Amino acid sequence: MRPWLLRLAPEEVVAAEDSPTGAGGAIAANMRVIGWPVDDEAAALLPSETHTLRSPDELAANLGLDAFSLSKVG
Repeated sequence: MRPWLLRLAPEEVVAAEDSPTGAGGAIAANMRVIGWPVDDEAAALLPSETHTLRSPDELAANLGLDAFSLSKVG
């Protein structure tokens, strides 16, 4: 991730990660991190600073949307 290409400070970026390595790197770069682990074992390995989500419904709720709105994205 290269937020400086968009003229964004790391504090203005939210990184979406599924690996402990990626989440740790984003945290070290002072970014907020949403973790989307593949299973419970992977979730346990994410850094504690990671905001972990496990479903589209959970993501929608955290964004103040309903799941139907999210399904229309993409």
